[in-house]
Amino acid sequence: MKYGDLIQFEPIESVVQLLDADEVAAARQFVKTYVISGEMAEKLVDIVIPQLQFDQPADNKGLLVVGNYGTGKSHLMSVISALAENPDLSAGLSHSGVADAAGKINGRFKVVRTEIGSTTMGLRDILVNALEEHLAGMDVSYSFPSSDQVSGNKRSFEEMMTAFHHRFPDHGLLLVVDELLDYLQTRKDQELILDLNFLREIGEVCKDLRSRLDETKRFLESLQAYSSPGKLKNFRYDVPEVTTHRDGLNALAEIESLQELLADLNSIASFLSTAEAVLSGDHEWVGKMKKARDEVLVQLGDLDKRRAVTFRQQTRRRLADLKKTYVQTYLGMHTRARLGVNEDKRKTGLMGDERLKILQKLSTIELMPRQHLSDFQNRLAGLRSCFGLTEQELEVTPVCPHCNYKPGAEPPAAPAGTVLDGLDEELDMLAASWTQTLLTNLEDPTTRDNLDLLKPESRKLVNRFIKHRELPDDLGQDFIHALSEVLSGLQKVPVKTTDLRSALLSGGSPATPAEMKKRFEAYLDELTKGKEPGKVRIVLE
Repeated sequence: MKYGDLIQFEPIESVVQLLDADEVAAARQFVKTYVISGEMAEKLVDIVIPQLQFDQPADNKGLLVVGNYGTGKSHLMSVISALAENPDLSAGLSHSGVADAAGKINGRFKVVRTEIGSTTMGLRDILVNALEEHLAGMDVSYSFPSSDQVSGNKRSFEEMMTAFHHRFPDHGLLLVVDELLDYLQTRKDQELILDLNFLREIGEVCKDLRSRLDETKRFLESLQAYSSPGKLKNFRYDVPEVTTHRDGLNALAEIESLQELLADLNSIASFLSTAEAVLSGDHEWVGKMKKARDEVLVQLGDLDKRRAVTFRQQTRRRLADLKKTYVQTYLGMHTRARLGVNEDKRKTGLMGDERLKILQKLSTIELMPRQHLSDFQNRLAGLRSCFGLTEQELEVTPVCPHCNYKPGAEPPAAPAGTVLDGLDEELDMLAASWTQTLLTNLEDPTTRDNLDLLKPESRKLVNRFIKHRELPDDLGQDFIHALSEVLSGLQKVPVKTTDLRSALLSGGSPATPAEMKKRFEAYLDELTKGKEPGKVRIVLE
């Protein structure tokens, strides 16, 4: 027995790249292949995961992973960020204790991953650009002011998180930066001070936002003890202590204001979101909807604009106008795509039309092109009727409750009424075409002998048809049977247009007329091989 029979290793084919974890398949593989020692499991369970979770109040801190080249830093960061971003990857971990602990962070974050390469850009510009790009991909619209327009960055990050939580109220935002230390080692003294101050501001924002609310929460809970005027005599807080909670109360008021605003806009925003999915992505209304959404999100992220007295009213009016436009647009498209009351009656009449019944009887004759009739019937049956939709119903739901019409899911087509008109005319042409096909083949010398073999009464029916060149009013079974007998000597050879096209293009394109003629004749020879040419009838399907 060889060592290779006892031990199996996953080959390491390349260096782990943090950005690859953006793809779920790669993230799953990183989690599956990460070897967790007892010491590493202890660090993950006792340090990393408790610092990332945000369900329990804690003095959470940022995490800095330090190690020599090739020690697995990028792999570790890929695994941690993959667990935080995806709710179902922890089952692939090789350590059950870590997998259980990871339940506190599984899928709780939206993750922004970035890697710093060889660059002279400042750390602020690098991280701000990465955040803006990834947030835009999450449909979170926020733009940081340029560094020369602000004296600090805390407010910008608070506004960014406000915009983020509007889109993802139950998620945290995790920023993962690879090769940070290598980058900082290249920075000059003054540049390094600016970079470290920027990191400090990020850390303080993360801590302040949480700690302010936690402290205010504890303060407000303690006030419940003072439930009567008598108890207030023993109030243990002085004015300075109370005023220290002003920021927390302001933050709480801001959150409540946002919740109230979202509750006010939720119904119409939900309607518009569903409506966007109903129409095709390139529809003009969808473009207007996306533009309006982006602009509203930017305004929501701007504290001053959001606090403006007219903001809620203007936003609601703008969304209401979008909804009104959608309702009218959808009604017009629905009218085009569905048959109305009168058109539905015409469709019903056409499905029971005498011309169609005649063609159905004639289709039992082997020679007739049945596929043409089948295609016609399918197109007729495919026309859907719906005439119960009202504007009031669309005010409630963006999709017709009667026929569930979704323009984006149905291929573009001519108005249903126009198609119905065309099918009516096509039925006339089909009837005339089939009649002419029968006459042409009955008058062919090949079938003349078969006509003489018919019984006198049957022969009389066929001769009358040939003479008057019109089908009899009463298309009985005797007449159909007589036609079948006369034409039974002919051999039907069906040809599909796709097969014919393939045969004509088999030698390449473009081709000379002579080459095309040769290919066509070769195709016909192959179809009719072993058959008597005079009795063969080609039927194009």
